[in-house]
Amino acid sequence: MEAPQKNLRIIEIGEKSYLGIQVASGKGVQSFIRLFSPQDRKGLILTERSIEEWEILGFTEVNGNLYLYGPPFESLPEPFTTLFDAPPGSSIPPRWVLFIRRLALLGKTSRVPEKLYPEGMFFLKDGRLLILPEKIMQKVLALEPLPQRIAHFDSFNHPDLTGEQNCSFFLATVTYRLITGFPPFMGNTEEELHTEMRYLPPLPASLKRPGLNEELSDFLQLLLTSKEKISLSEWEKKIEYFSKPPLVYSLTKEEMEKRALEAERFLSERTRSYRRRTFWMKHRTQVIVAILLTLVGAYFAYDVLSSALRPPRTLGMPPEQVVNLFYSSMNSLDHQAMEDCVKGKAGKAYIDEVTQLYVVSRMRMSVEFKSGMLDAESWYRKGRPPLQEGVTLYGIAELKIQQEAGEENTTDVFRFLVQFHRWIPVPPSEGGLRFRGFQMRERVIVQRVGERWVIVDIQRLQTEPLPPPSIE
Repeated sequence: MEAPQKNLRIIEIGEKSYLGIQVASGKGVQSFIRLFSPQDRKGLILTERSIEEWEILGFTEVNGNLYLYGPPFESLPEPFTTLFDAPPGSSIPPRWVLFIRRLALLGKTSRVPEKLYPEGMFFLKDGRLLILPEKIMQKVLALEPLPQRIAHFDSFNHPDLTGEQNCSFFLATVTYRLITGFPPFMGNTEEELHTEMRYLPPLPASLKRPGLNEELSDFLQLLLTSKEKISLSEWEKKIEYFSKPPLVYSLTKEEMEKRALEAERFLSERTRSYRRRTFWMKHRTQVIVAILLTLVGAYFAYDVLSSALRPPRTLGMPPEQVVNLFYSSMNSLDHQAMEDCVKGKAGKAYIDEVTQLYVVSRMRMSVEFKSGMLDAESWYRKGRPPLQEGVTLYGIAELKIQQEAGEENTTDVFRFLVQFHRWIPVPPSEGGLRFRGFQMRERVIVQRVGERWVIVDIQRLQTEPLPPPSIE
């Protein structure tokens, strides 16, 4: 018989042996058991290509502790948390790559968990992964002291995300910790931790551990700070890609000093951004809100009237020119031109974003006599110099439009592949970086409607982060 490990042991009941996993103290065993229906007691075993079930057969007390038990394996599993026992090395741990591969199976089904519980996941010796039922882990978590709950659950899961989006965030937090030796968010209380996750970007991994792969660091920073999340299948591809190049590069003394200075500046700016946000949230008045509503209402009343009286700008344009007008109008904040290019809900998120920025720029113009906006195309033409304080970078550059070959194209429907760099301002609530850039690739479907061509669908194919701009 194997010697018991932390929270794991072989339990003998009658003449049979079972795998036992400690879940709580022994008090209230019967009330704990009654909380769950039979379907709540089915854990998952993730193999290379399939998902199997592991049934929890019951609960029992051993030495004053409560254990759940089920069918045994050839040897005791290893807890997920043993990933953090070793210090960060020169490569991504193979077991972590294996974990993401196994978890990606759930992304192809409807069984993606709402949250992930480090204490409820185990590595089996043969490469499989055991995940305990989510409802049981919720109860286990509720019985733990608050400091233990923060360390074992809250520091890995985002308070506002569930399902595959939260899984993506979870994978980013664990990867950050495995390659730097520290969690990305360091709050000591539940409130502090959730505030950091919502509003304060962590120190980039390449500044936390100088010499780390910059591309991997940028990838993690994007997932930890923005609303952009990726699927588990995409995560599987990414971790395979990042596990091949060297994880750490050697730096000279001068480079190390430069990284230390960058880290100091980053943390200082993060603190200032958070203080500005807190001050604004505390002191903004209903008068400002009323003025904003009045200005926005007047603007949209004029906008609706003028739009109804003029013919669409796309009248007589060929399909490719319609696509070009839609994307290039982002730089001039011309949401009316963008609306002329689309039908239905196509491009609605882009149009709403441009409309909001247009209103903000007009309000700023009326107060400061300048909009403060810098379009991305102009910035690229100037060689992307450092941005001055008070300037808002927005728009697209490097726009390339190519007709997609295929039988889907007809005399009335065309498909285009559009590539571009997109830059957006970061909300002050997120702190840290002021602007975020992406290398985008989208499929645009254009259809003839009456006498003109309109965009009926935009499908996002690729989103990759770009290095942040420097600020003067």
